This record gives sequence, C-alpha cells and structure tokens, in this order.
Amino acid sequence: MSDQTAVLIPVFNNIDYLPELMERIPESVKEQVVFINDGSSDGTGEWIEKHHVKTIHFSVNRGKGAALKAGIQEAENLGYNFVIHLDSDLQHPPEMIPEFQPQHNELVYGYRTDRRNMPIHRRVSNFLTSLFITVRSGVIVRDSQCGYRGFSINDYRKFHICENRFHFESELMLKMALYGIRLRHVIIPTIYVKESSAIHNVRDTLQFVWLWFRSYLWT
Repeated sequence: MSDQTAVLIPVFNNIDYLPELMERIPESVKEQVVFINDGSSDGTGEWIEKHHVKTIHFSVNRGKGAALKAGIQEAENLGYNFVIHLDSDLQHPPEMIPEFQPQHNELVYGYRTDRRNMPIHRRVSNFLTSLFITVRSGVIVRDSQCGYRGFSINDYRKFHICENRFHFESELMLKMALYGIRLRHVIIPTIYVKESSAIHNVRDTLQFVWLWFRSYLWT
C-alpha cells in the first residue's frame, strides 16, 4: 500500500474491539492510521491516547460523516493524497486494508457477497439503496452500505458533501458515480457483531430517499 495513504478509523464507544483491531492492522500501515474518537464515553479516548496513535477527539458525538470529514482534513494536513476508511467494530477485516488502495479517479468499496448472516432488514435496505444509486447514476453498485472504502483526497475535494452522519457515504458514492469516477469493489466477508447498529431503519431510509431526490438537482 502506498505511504501516501492515510487509514481513517472513526470510533464511537467501541473500546471492546480496539485491542484486537490494533493487533490485526498490518504493521506496514500502522504509522498511517488516524483514529477519530467521535465523542465516546466508554474510555475509548483514554485507550487510544495510551497507544500513541494519531487521533482526533470530538467532545460530543457528531456522526460518522462528520468524523470522516475531520479525518480527511487531518490526512490532507499531514500530506497524504489518499484515504482508506473502515469501521472499528471488526466488521471490516483490517488485514485487507492494502487491498483498498485506490488510484486517482477511483472509489474502492467493499462488497459483501454472502449475505446470509446479514439481518433481513439490512439486506432489504442495502438492496434498495444500491439499486437506487445504480438507477440514478447508470453505474452498477453492488453494496452501497459497506463502509470499507478508499479514494483520493483530490477526488473528494471535487464535491461538497452535506451529510454528516450515516449517509455521508451514500452521498459521496452517488456524486462520484454521477461525475464519472470509477467504482471498483473488493469482496470482503459478511461479518456482523452482536451490538445493535447505529442505523435507524425507517429514519435513515427516508433520509436516503430524500437524498436521492435531491440528487436530481446536482446535474
């Protein structure tokens, strides 16, 4: 993986996973990791500080999108040209980080092919959002809700991303697809942990539909 790539990991109250996560991150990229502590109250901040890794701390929870925006800005400040981001709860195998190395004009995203372990409401939601983005952009999207991604900061800077929470990723993917940035998937295992998801089915589905309709004003 290029040493021009930062690895961004937003964290919200996932301290139970951090020791294993740190152990499994390839040694070759550990110096490039930036944690974004999104207002955790479970000791996450203190744990990260003890391990002397690059960290951004929010005093209150701002949402995944806001955390990633801050992480991208910090990566740019540190001189990185690309970012890869993944979740902190081990649903995204950290050993695969190098496989998400993007090129310019490319968005790399995870594709979970075996969805038998995925809760049914998540399967339906993922199918519908992937279909809507495909229909709107004309680009086949196989897993719009996977948060394991890589892209260039220069490509990201071409767009103004309004969403600060879960739909940050949908907005960025849709805008990149609409404007001709290549989408490339990497197959990853389907892993679900016991904790409840931060996704709210009805609310987030309605927000996505509103985002989709607004996309017709972009072009």
